[in-house]
Amino acid sequence: MKDRILAFLQAIDNDLATGLPAGEIPDLYIIGKAAIILFYDGHLSGAMTSDVDLVTIGYPPTQALQTILTRFGKDSPARKVHDLYLEAVPDVIPPLAGAFRRRCVRFVQTWQYIRVWQPDANDLATSKLKRFATKDREDIKHLCDNGFVQEDKLRQSLDEAYLWETEETGDPDRESAFANLDKVLAYLRGERRDL
Repeated sequence: MKDRILAFLQAIDNDLATGLPAGEIPDLYIIGKAAIILFYDGHLSGAMTSDVDLVTIGYPPTQALQTILTRFGKDSPARKVHDLYLEAVPDVIPPLAGAFRRRCVRFVQTWQYIRVWQPDANDLATSKLKRFATKDREDIKHLCDNGFVQEDKLRQSLDEAYLWETEETGDPDRESAFANLDKVLAYLRGERRDL
C-alpha cells in the first residue's frame, strides 16, 4: 500500500510538470490512514486506504491545490488508474491543532512540483479523537503501540485543537474528544487493554 501511495504522489508530480498555476508548488499536508501508512509504518500491519486526505488551509484552496484535487479527486479518471483519490479535508474538521503545520516535517522525495508534509504523530492522533470510529481507534492504537505518541504532547495537541472552546462553552465535540483522550491515555499507561 505504501508503494501505491508513493506512485500516486509521483503521478501527481508528473502531471504538474506540464504546468503549475503561476509557478505555485503546492504543500500537501497528508493526514488520515494514508499518513499512518506512509509515515508511521502502517503498511507493515497491512493497513489499506482508498483515499489520500489532504488538509486544506483556508478557503478557497490555492489554485495549484484545486488543480490537483480536480485531476486526482474522487470523480477523476485518475482514480480508476491508481485505485486511489485525493480528498480535501478542511483543517477545522478533524480538528487539528493550530500549530500542527509548524510540527510537520517535510517528507523528502525526488518530487519537483509538490511538497509533501508528515504530520506529528500526536497531531495525527488528535485528528482522530473527535470521531473515534473503529478505524480511528485502530490508527491511534497503532501509533501508541509503536511508540509514536506521548501523553503530554497528545494532550497539548488536543488543547490547541480546541483552543477557542472550553468546558464552559459546552461544545459536545470537545467533550467527546476529551473523553476519548482519557481512554487513549489510560491505554498508553496500561490501564486499559484496548480502545
